[in-house]
Amino acid sequence: MAEETPQRKHLAIEHTNGRNSRDIDAFINENGDLYIYGYDCGPVTSDFFGSSDYEYHLTIKAEDKDMILLLVLKALHDNPDSISSRVMDLAREHNIRYDFHSF
Repeated sequence: MAEETPQRKHLAIEHTNGRNSRDIDAFINENGDLYIYGYDCGPVTSDFFGSSDYEYHLTIKAEDKDMILLLVLKALHDNPDSISSRVMDLAREHNIRYDFHSF
């Protein structure tokens, strides 16, 4: 679920509970930086990392955020569907305004 406050925008990417749990959240902080936080725990995490929990943080500075967005779009283009159609579908699904023109 997306949440927007005057200080930041937040998107819960994954929250899985059970024997193996995973939480991944993304934020745009008050400086405009992209901040990704993840936390994994359980037997699979222990097998992979040697510890039952693993926490990580990734920050993309505001001045590099536009480029990472463009690179993510390029990475999504491995699907035969039109990239613009996929972006418009996401925009509609999350009530994000957009303009589309074709000729």
